[in-house]
Amino acid sequence: MVYHSGTYYNSGLLADLYPGLPISANYSLTFPDTGNFTYFCLLHGAMMKGTVHVHHAGARYPYSQRDYNKQARSTTNSIVRDGKALANSTRKLVDRHTVAMGADDGTAMVMRFIRPTVEVHVGEQVTFKNLGMAAPHTVTFGTDPANPFSPPSGDPTQFSGGDLNSGIVPPNGGQFTVTFTKAGTYHYFCALHDYMGMVGTVIVGGVDRHDQPEQ
Repeated sequence: MVYHSGTYYNSGLLADLYPGLPISANYSLTFPDTGNFTYFCLLHGAMMKGTVHVHHAGARYPYSQRDYNKQARSTTNSIVRDGKALANSTRKLVDRHTVAMGADDGTAMVMRFIRPTVEVHVGEQVTFKNLGMAAPHTVTFGTDPANPFSPPSGDPTQFSGGDLNSGIVPPNGGQFTVTFTKAGTYHYFCALHDYMGMVGTVIVGGVDRHDQPEQ
C-alpha cells in the first residue's frame, strides 16, 4: 500500500495472539514522498505515537545506527523509571477492596493489576478500576475466552466460582465490581494483556470480621 499525504490509513487491529479474530500480524506502507509522518495507535492513544522521517533516496541519515541505539536505551531506561514511580503512586489510591487496572501518564503504561492480590471475606466486594487514560482491560475469572473482546458473562453480584467476564472496561474511570459469596482462592486476568503478566488473585475467607479494624 502506498501512502499519500493527507489521506487516512488504518491497519486495523494488529495481533497474532487470538486465533479466529479478523486481524493481521503486520502492516506495511510505502512512502513515495519526503516528509515527517506521525502515526499512533487508536487503542492506546497519543502516548503510543511515533514518526516516520522520509529522506530522499540515497541521502545520508542524520545519525548512525549506534546513535539511534544509544537514544533508544536512554529513552527505555527513562520510561522504566517513570513506570515504577507511576505504579507506586497508583498503589496509594487502592485498598484491600480496590484493584487498579493498570495506569498510564503519557510517558509510561503499567500493564499490571496494581495491588493484584487482595483478601476479603464472604459477602464482600472487590472493585476493579481502570484509572488509565488509554488502555482498555478486562477482568476475567475462569476460562480464557477465545475472543478477548467477548461481551460480559456471568453474574458479578454473586460470584462463587466458574467463569465470569467483565467484557471491555474502558479507560478514564471504567470499573467492574464483584461480590464474592463463597470462600476460596480466585485467580483472574485481563484477557487482552494476560500474556504480559496482567494477572491477579482474590482470596476470600469464610469468617466475617467486620467488627475488627482493617489492616
